Amino acid sequence: MRDALTAARHFRLALGAVALGALGLVAGCGDEVAPTPPVEVPLAEGDWFMHRANDLELPAEIARRFVGVIDEQSVVDSSRVRVFGDGTWEQRFTVRVLHNGVLDRTDVVIDQGSWSAVGSVTTFTSNLRARSFTMTAVAADQAFSSEPMVFFANATNVAGVYRTTPPAP
Repeated sequence: MRDALTAARHFRLALGAVALGALGLVAGCGDEVAPTPPVEVPLAEGDWFMHRANDLELPAEIARRFVGVIDEQSVVDSSRVRVFGDGTWEQRFTVRVLHNGVLDRTDVVIDQGSWSAVGSVTTFTSNLRARSFTMTAVAADQAFSSEPMVFFANATNVAGVYRTTPPAP
């Protein structure tokens, strides 16, 4: 009888160990396949420099149109957005305008205003002109933008990539 009790106890212990092992496997599998929630990275205070515009490294063409017989091309050379912790910002960007391939003018656009953030998306609203744009932080040092950089009718927004480091010269 004693041998039967010992065998039953060993069987229960072995069965318990198998059950715990199975639970561990299920928990481990669940942890591996469970989707992780997206991490929202706020846009850091400081200077942000454009590196790419419309999937092109700077300088990059951001608009092209015909004005009569003139082929007008707009090229962004640089852009810097300075984000302040008090909810304000300023931006400077340089756009060259070429007519039929010849430099017509260089525009330096200076803008400023206030910003507000929801998660990783920061909206910048100008207090100088009818203009707003967004920057979405994708890492602590990188953000994507959608912003008007040329100001003629039906101009599309520029899709930019900003970083906290200036582009190489």
